[in-house]
Amino acid sequence: MSVKKLSQAGFNLVELMIAVGILAGLSSAVMMARSYMAKQTVSTNDKAYATQKAIQMFEELKALVNGSENSVNVLDNYSDGTNYNPILTTDTTVNNGVTANAGNALSGNKPTQGGAWRYLRQIQVNHVANDAYTRQIIIKVWLYQSDANPTLPGTLLSEIGGNLRTIASTFPPHTGHGCLRAGHQ
Repeated sequence: MSVKKLSQAGFNLVELMIAVGILAGLSSAVMMARSYMAKQTVSTNDKAYATQKAIQMFEELKALVNGSENSVNVLDNYSDGTNYNPILTTDTTVNNGVTANAGNALSGNKPTQGGAWRYLRQIQVNHVANDAYTRQIIIKVWLYQSDANPTLPGTLLSEIGGNLRTIASTFPPHTGHGCLRAGHQ
């Protein structure tokens, strides 16, 4: 056998190294793509969950004033001002300030590995000029900043808003044409 025939029969060391290098590069690219896709999936899930919770809180406030005798003024009590709250509901049985539980099923906030709450909310209730029966509601939900700063917001995940109007009067009822006295019809 000649040397020429042996070298043509298989790969030489240089060709093998090039093939291994190409495979390593492709494997690295696939792993980076999978990692990116996993992060995007978590981010998308966070945004979807935050939007769901923001809509839930808006609907809770809407139910509070629509079709009831509650004045729109009751909404003023639900404003967080400049504070951030880990409770993802407006239900007062969960958010009563004394035994508030962000992990309650209605709130549904999720604890992190560091013990912080994953999401923070802020509800703003604004008066509408020239309309005593309407409030502008803005609800924002953030991802928490970090385990080192668990009470500060990080990435804004969802923001919804709208006006809520009530049919209930903000003043005592008025009888209209004079008062009714006993014995007069």
